[in-house]
Amino acid sequence: MQVRTANRSAASEGREAARSAVPRSDDPHKERSKSYFDKLAERYDLSYAGRHSAHLVEVVLTWLSQESFDSLLDVGCGTGNLLAAISETDETVRLSGIDISLGMVSTAKRRLDGMADLRVGDSEKLPWAEGAFDVVVTTDSFHHYPRPARVLSEIKRVLKSKGLLIIADPWWPTPIRQLVNLSLPFVRRGDVRVYSEKAIQKMLAQSGFSVIRWERVGYSGYIVTASATQ
Repeated sequence: MQVRTANRSAASEGREAARSAVPRSDDPHKERSKSYFDKLAERYDLSYAGRHSAHLVEVVLTWLSQESFDSLLDVGCGTGNLLAAISETDETVRLSGIDISLGMVSTAKRRLDGMADLRVGDSEKLPWAEGAFDVVVTTDSFHHYPRPARVLSEIKRVLKSKGLLIIADPWWPTPIRQLVNLSLPFVRRGDVRVYSEKAIQKMLAQSGFSVIRWERVGYSGYIVTASATQ
């Protein structure tokens, strides 16, 4: 009986996982991201990508400590490091996260143990209502988005009026950034483009955000905060 129960449970979890997975996309970047991070999920935190993300998360947490908010969405939440850190310091904040990788979300769910609403999904189609969040964060994820303007439009939709957006992402000075961007199609991890300060600020302004602050993070990252205009 125990073996049959375990088998039924495993089968049920498998069916739930299949239902939760993002439908196959016609965009190769998204498919590469899903494949790469599904394979990496169990050891992501120990990888170079995970360590780079963890450093950016520390800076994001410092910036968030200066803000007052009751709800936060992490777009590209990965293994849930940011959400877990927030939940440990303030259990009253309503936390949500989304990632295109089923493997990463599964790892995040084990880490957070019900402390956040975690979804597998596409950042261009956020499954939350208009004006649902005080803050939206995306850490080490924005450079994976093939249509960043659509993502910013969705983020603005789910943010409350004058809500706060924080983006933390890779950055390198010229000409290293240009060389990195030329190499990305050959890396096949779903990376699309690393943006300059001017490019990201222009994109935010065109998407209805007012940039508050932009700073470099070490040699290979940046963080920017922006407010959603009415």
